[in-house]
Amino acid sequence: MSPSQPHQISLAELLALNGPAAALDLSSRKRVLTDMGGTHLSGFRGRGMEFEEHRAYQAGDDVRSIDWRVTARTGQTHIKLFREERERPVYLVVDGSPSMQFATRGVFKSVLAAQAAALLGWAAVANRDRVGGVLANPNGLLEVRPGSGRRGLLRYLNHLVATQSEPERQLAPAPLKKALQHLDRLARSGSVLILLTDFQSLASDAKPLLQKLAGRCELIVGMISDPFERELPQLAGMPVTTATESDRRWFIKAPTTKADAADMSPEQAASYPQRQQYWAKAVQSAGAHWLDLDTAQPVLEQLTQGLGRHHRAQVG
Repeated sequence: MSPSQPHQISLAELLALNGPAAALDLSSRKRVLTDMGGTHLSGFRGRGMEFEEHRAYQAGDDVRSIDWRVTARTGQTHIKLFREERERPVYLVVDGSPSMQFATRGVFKSVLAAQAAALLGWAAVANRDRVGGVLANPNGLLEVRPGSGRRGLLRYLNHLVATQSEPERQLAPAPLKKALQHLDRLARSGSVLILLTDFQSLASDAKPLLQKLAGRCELIVGMISDPFERELPQLAGMPVTTATESDRRWFIKAPTTKADAADMSPEQAASYPQRQQYWAKAVQSAGAHWLDLDTAQPVLEQLTQGLGRHHRAQVG
């Protein structure tokens, strides 16, 4: 499971995760009750049936299926036949911000995010879903349309590896919020959205967008962190400066309670616990699935534990 280099991962290593991904199950928790259905209920709210063909009306057919235009044109009553869509679109979004190029133990955040994306992508392929995604790179956004079978996932992983290997990526900003805005226009109801980020590049104004996406899609959010970030001391009255405003100083007061930390915006937060509590509360209150991912721990074990209610061993 560990990559050959902790700061970079190869396409071959991501392809090899196809086997271990069998431990994960991304099938919907609601199962279809018809013989035509796939492994999950349609979440498309009226768009889960796809037109297949017309045929002549037969006794016992639902009159609501009559196509009156074809009936008028042919002089014989015809109905529309539909088949249920079996494949959900699954969109992967991996944060490409410079802060993801960091680790003190285990692997870089960017590497863990790539591993998690590959594992969840392979699990979606096994579930007969269509996989694609959005990548934010120095040149803007790169969209990979969901494709059936392995096609869409392989395209996404190829671009992901290429983006992570670009030297200019180390300093170039990644427009993560723009990637989410693009998904808001792109993803239809019932899609699965998987976001993997350390949340250092998202401000509080992205909160309504995440909640909107969670309202019509199945949203899975993985927050990636390094042990060093979680072990930083909570210091009150700590002078803080920035590289762009080195002449300014101000003091950040550490929150006194967990509730205070959860209500503190990312702009106000001085530490990982505050940022984590803010975004976890925002995501979970919207009905999305939250994952805490640690760069020092095996990614498959963390996904298996974090997606417990999706895990095959727990599906009755």
